Amino acid sequence: MRWCGRDLIGVTLFLYRSGSVKRRPNGREGWDDFLKIVKHPQRYFKLDYTTGEIIGQRSLQATMKLVEPCQSLDTEILTTEGLKAAADVKAGDVLLDGSVVTSVYALPYVKPWIEIRIVNWPAPLVVTEGHPFLVLEGRKCPRYGVWCNPTRSYPICKSCLYKVEPELVWKEAKDLEPGDYVALPTDFQLPISDELRRWGLTYEDGYVLGWLLGDGCVTHNSKKDKSICFCFFLGPGDPVGELVDLLRKRTKNKVSIQCRGKCTQICYADSKNAKWARSWLYPNGKKRFPLEVLGAPEEFRKGVYEGLVASDGSRFSNHDDVAFTTKAHSWFTFLLASSLGKFPGASQQQTRRRYSERCHLYHTCVYHKSQECFALGGFHFHRVKEVHENVRSPRWLVNLETDTGIIPLPFISHNSAWINVRKLVSPPGRIGARSLKDKWSYMTRVDTGLVEHLTRKLDMFEFYFTKGKAFHGRYILRPFGRGFHFYTASADKPQVVGTKYEKLKEGKELGGFLWIKAKDQTPYVLSLRAVEKRFVAPFGYSGLPTKLRKRIPTRFQYWKIKDDQKRIDLRNKLRDELKTKGLLGSLSLGKWEQVKL
Repeated sequence: MRWCGRDLIGVTLFLYRSGSVKRRPNGREGWDDFLKIVKHPQRYFKLDYTTGEIIGQRSLQATMKLVEPCQSLDTEILTTEGLKAAADVKAGDVLLDGSVVTSVYALPYVKPWIEIRIVNWPAPLVVTEGHPFLVLEGRKCPRYGVWCNPTRSYPICKSCLYKVEPELVWKEAKDLEPGDYVALPTDFQLPISDELRRWGLTYEDGYVLGWLLGDGCVTHNSKKDKSICFCFFLGPGDPVGELVDLLRKRTKNKVSIQCRGKCTQICYADSKNAKWARSWLYPNGKKRFPLEVLGAPEEFRKGVYEGLVASDGSRFSNHDDVAFTTKAHSWFTFLLASSLGKFPGASQQQTRRRYSERCHLYHTCVYHKSQECFALGGFHFHRVKEVHENVRSPRWLVNLETDTGIIPLPFISHNSAWINVRKLVSPPGRIGARSLKDKWSYMTRVDTGLVEHLTRKLDMFEFYFTKGKAFHGRYILRPFGRGFHFYTASADKPQVVGTKYEKLKEGKELGGFLWIKAKDQTPYVLSLRAVEKRFVAPFGYSGLPTKLRKRIPTRFQYWKIKDDQKRIDLRNKLRDELKTKGLLGSLSLGKWEQVKL
């Protein structure tokens, strides 16, 4: 397959942002990050939120601009540790899909924000204008001109029963319109912890855990040989029978029921599981909601949901009303119901009297069917209600990078435009189908692993792949064709130009790109050709793979010298030292562990 013109950008986007190959910049900044940082007139900062100090600072050209999707400082993102503001998220935090935050960046942002209000979504989404969303575009009925709100049979217009095939497209936040349906993922990839497996993964186990999370607590009972009991406080009208039967089945009739005032207290001793459950569910003295439940089997999740509704909710014909005293309860129910194909609405805080005391309750309505959202292909599609531009917000934004390239949206994480694509296609003429005039193209995952960007020149891009199956080692991307080369000085985005570029784009002249796996694994910056041409990486960038760079002693670290001539001389001394000790053969074979200076 040959790539030409803008198609190269599609390939590079696939490598960078799809998660197919993870990104670790190692080359010249502004070159290896050109798809991430373009047209930004300010400076690029990396802050340590614990101390407020600037860790790194990168000067950019005046023609550059940030196109990475980001959130405002106060945007709440749900991690496995609970709800956190984007400014409080740190490297090492785990998102709901199992991806790990690798770095947190804060950048100045002078443009207006976009506020998106979604039907039945708990809070407005405030993002930058370039944030991508996977949407089903709002349709117009060919007969009546207005597309009615869909029901279960989307995309069928309920006025004329006209049906069209759903078309998934990627839109930036600035292009969203009321009536579009935004896709929010419901398939969570959280690993199941050993503690959850110890609890059990059957429907009955989930039902008991749901009761415990909703209306239970773990207490210390000193009257029974200092054993620990689970206590459930039940009010009048609660379905006690099913819970009592399950508890007696688990503990062989070791269940005690006591009535105290208006409440019924059920205690059962479970010495086998009580101690670890206390430390697991109450690590800091407060009840913890195990979000790894979202990755458990469906039957177990159904049991947890039924237990939550039975303990702290009410059931109606078309929806369930669940009320909790904390916001964490409400969000856990929201995500749990979404993973089961139900349609939770926005939680509303109300103040009521309960058991002669005033308390603040968060009510969440979970609909069994909804006219404002629907499920399709592992996503929930919610209708966009309003889109507001020019929203005022602090002049700082937060950009989170993960080890899988997943873009975190508020509350849950969202796949970017080139991640985990399954049967999503590009229309004719767009990236991925540039050379196909009347056909749609399919995107497939080639490999997973880690890519490092080494040397970049007008006629050559150098990559180094690790942890992959199909790609491993040093690869080179070269253009071919007369006068055909890379060009990155464009104010809009990187392009490929040449003396006969238009003819090449029209297919009238042979040309394109060669993807080469080099037999010689020696990085270009240490090659004899680089020495003869007096080429060296710019200050601050070695052009070496990470494993090799860590083995270079301080006295030979040329990339730390600002003077170009001195940097070239020290690089030449490094190569001479490698040649003297007979290590050039190890470099050629890619055996970095044998390099000892």
